[in-house]
Amino acid sequence: MKTIKLFLYIFLTISFSHAQVANDDCVNATALTIPTSGVLCVNGTTVGATSDNSTNTCDTGTPGNEVWYTYVTTGSQNVVTVTPSAGGIQRATITFTTAACGSGTYSICNTAGTNNGTASTTWSTAVGVQVWFSVESNNGVEGGFQVCVNSTTPPPAPGNSCGTATNLCDKSSFSVATFPNNAGNFTPSCFFSALQRPIYYKFTVGQTGTCQWTATPNNLTTEYDWAMYDITTGCASATSVACNYNFASSIGAPIGLSPSACGACPQSNLGPACNEFCAPVTVTAGRTYLIIIDNYSNNNVGFNFAWGGTFEMAPTSQFTISPSTSCGPATVTFNNTSVYATNWNWNFGDGTTLNSTQNPPTKTYSTPGTYIISQTVTSAVGCTDVSTQTLIVKPIPTVNAGTPQTVCAGTPVTLTATGTAGSTFTWNNGATQGVPFSPSSTTTYTATATLNGCTATSPVTVTVNPIPTVNAGSPQTVCAGTSVTLNATATPGATITWNNGVTQGVAFTPSATATYTATATLNGCSATSTVQVTVNPIPTVNAGVPQTICTGAPVTLTATGTTGSTFTWNNGVTQGVAFTPATTTTYTATATLNGCTATSQVQVTVNPVPTINAGTPQTVCAGTPVTLTATGTAGSTFTWNNGVTQGVAFTPAATTTYTATATLNGCSATSTVQVTVNPIPLVNAGTPQTVCAGT
Repeated sequence: MKTIKLFLYIFLTISFSHAQVANDDCVNATALTIPTSGVLCVNGTTVGATSDNSTNTCDTGTPGNEVWYTYVTTGSQNVVTVTPSAGGIQRATITFTTAACGSGTYSICNTAGTNNGTASTTWSTAVGVQVWFSVESNNGVEGGFQVCVNSTTPPPAPGNSCGTATNLCDKSSFSVATFPNNAGNFTPSCFFSALQRPIYYKFTVGQTGTCQWTATPNNLTTEYDWAMYDITTGCASATSVACNYNFASSIGAPIGLSPSACGACPQSNLGPACNEFCAPVTVTAGRTYLIIIDNYSNNNVGFNFAWGGTFEMAPTSQFTISPSTSCGPATVTFNNTSVYATNWNWNFGDGTTLNSTQNPPTKTYSTPGTYIISQTVTSAVGCTDVSTQTLIVKPIPTVNAGTPQTVCAGTPVTLTATGTAGSTFTWNNGATQGVPFSPSSTTTYTATATLNGCTATSPVTVTVNPIPTVNAGSPQTVCAGTSVTLNATATPGATITWNNGVTQGVAFTPSATATYTATATLNGCSATSTVQVTVNPIPTVNAGVPQTICTGAPVTLTATGTTGSTFTWNNGVTQGVAFTPATTTTYTATATLNGCTATSQVQVTVNPVPTINAGTPQTVCAGTPVTLTATGTAGSTFTWNNGVTQGVAFTPAATTTYTATATLNGCSATSTVQVTVNPIPLVNAGTPQTVCAGT
């Protein structure tokens, strides 16, 4: 849609970092939409640009680092001007082409004459043509700049009558340098006299709105009058719309339709300069209006003409596209809402065109890029209007989420997607690109690559296998030399292994106290559990030396061995406590230490006490020999006291009790016998006698 603005400045935010600029090549040229005024200025920079390694007639040395722009012409006369920013680009060069991107064909180029000078390129072309131009430094000094585009069509010479009135096709400002010497043969309704030196313009309205215009004389010596008619049905039936024959108190005042009007319209008197204006009027779509400007001073002083108001001229080119931005191939539909056009020519921005078609069919754009789609409409009187829509077909980035991973619960995982350079990679489910995390369960994660607002996804599954449970069992305490069987329990299906050469469920004999580790493995995941097997040493024990006693004699058994051991005996014997064995017996001493035992035996031989009989008492006369012979257990040795020898006669001197001792296997018994020694009686036979036989 047309607008009334004379100048539109669009300032692009430029980052003067060394990051590559977006419009670094022709394919990615910045699309400029030229407003109705035909004038557009934007800021740019070559900092961060790279060279396409091409040269042209303006840049025959080392190829520069150029940036690119493209637009569709809205006028036949085009001027592109590059002005360096403060401390910006030097020796700016503009290169212009209407050929396709990458063709290497350049139509016009121009380089600034000084380091900080302005470069400007001018050319004529048809309306509605897409053009490309690049900006670069001819001496390698990169920097910022302002580029201005002026794409307007100079108005034709004014007409000299209603029938020859010149068609004005747009609301661009224009100038009439020299007023033509037209004869006046018509008197407008508010004029006091016929036209002196008139010119005639006409225009057709495409959109109803208020109409404003101003014609400003080029000097203060000229007086203009004017009139405006509706000539939709022809000049013969023209209807007055506004008329002004005022003569300002100081000549050279602007005339026209303006909110600054200070009097009623029509004006036909002498008044201040503001009475040269009539208030804005409403013009209706589809109707044609005539503007007559009369040089009342009848000289050749021209004027500058400017439009205002909200109306739009016919034809009005306007259309929309859907979509205007697409990720990947775009199938575009066109909605043409242009008014008062009799012909429609389309340029689809991809090298294809379509003429004389009001509503083009849908069109598919498969190649990523920026397309300027333009529609040039022509009215019945030959006026044209151009409007453009920019289609951005963005490439869909590639993305690869990576290969599936299998981990054990609690193990960190790092997901790193790869894809088109410059893409931003994000993940669902709380995952972050390149940052380790520990998934709690098997999950499919989706990586999203985003580039210029376009996305692509790729899934990857992280399988989380549970850690099996395992219990190595309760601690065990054994004595040296005792076998142990370790049986760990675990999640069903898990494989159980042990360290230190131990096999699940197989007995072994540990040599020393050790901690054994059971490992349960299931689906590549493992868990461990430990159990200690305490190996206590076997205590030493010595029951003592064998003992031989006689029946009835007490015995004390005392075993010795490892310090701290507890010693016990069988057969009711108590360590260190005397007892009297009845018979020869082997006794077992048990040493117990930390639950481990050892035994040692000792024999206590109990020999019987022999029997003995010293014999019957004897009575002998003094001097009579006596023989004592004790009797008893066979094999016994018999001894006597008092120097008596078994079976050997002796002569006791006095009555005495003799003790016989029978000894057998170290055991002895005694028996006594008394030998009574009676003294020999004293006798005296008297004195010797002698007798005779028979006496």
